[in-house]
Amino acid sequence: EFQRGTVIGCHLCNKSSCEISSLLNIPQSTVSCIIRTWKRLGMTATQPQSGRPSKLTERGQRMLRRIVRRGRQLSAESIATDLQISSRTVCRELHGVGFHGRAAASKPYITKCNAKRRMQWCKARRHWTLDPTLWEQFGSGPFLFQHDCTPVHKARSIKTWMTESGVDELDWPAQIPDLNPTEHLWDELEQRLRARPSRPTSVCDLTNALLEEWSKIPINTLLNLVDSLPRRVEAVIAAKGGPTSY
Repeated sequence: EFQRGTVIGCHLCNKSSCEISSLLNIPQSTVSCIIRTWKRLGMTATQPQSGRPSKLTERGQRMLRRIVRRGRQLSAESIATDLQISSRTVCRELHGVGFHGRAAASKPYITKCNAKRRMQWCKARRHWTLDPTLWEQFGSGPFLFQHDCTPVHKARSIKTWMTESGVDELDWPAQIPDLNPTEHLWDELEQRLRARPSRPTSVCDLTNALLEEWSKIPINTLLNLVDSLPRRVEAVIAAKGGPTSY
């Protein structure tokens, strides 16, 4: 109630909804709702609702708000799995406190510079062949280690270890997740973990659960992902370095 009064006070001082939202660190939609209620009813308190009671306790509602503020790109389904409630309940509870979902962009934005680098990378490797000996538990021949350009992988300690250990890295430009089959494999593993009937409660439990779900992934899934690389390369070239359906 104090916060609602503060919103109205700011409004009467000719502050915009955007300014009030930034000042009080609450969603702009919540600010607008409070102001509309005040204009309609002449008070900040909401009228008693006759609908169904919330399925979440006050503690559960606070936890839900914390989760959303820390991970605004999370889907309702993933949040529902963590809280062990339905995705419809998640959406209803979030709407009640002023949070509203948005559709994610269907394809990531790629800068002109990175699009050019993607094209160069793909054209240079367009005629590579997949070596079937890859699946022979790392033979004695040379190999290239592939990882993406996330900051943790580019840390000085990591680069030093790779150099001292004689590990040759595959050149990998930025903004190229659609060429990395591993991304789909991580997604598969995450979905399997979320589908488990009970959540891990410790690091040890999480490790064991991941190892168990990893062992259940069919080998054909891995082979199909590797075999998809030539198609991914052609897709990037066809898109002139832009985003693809992968």
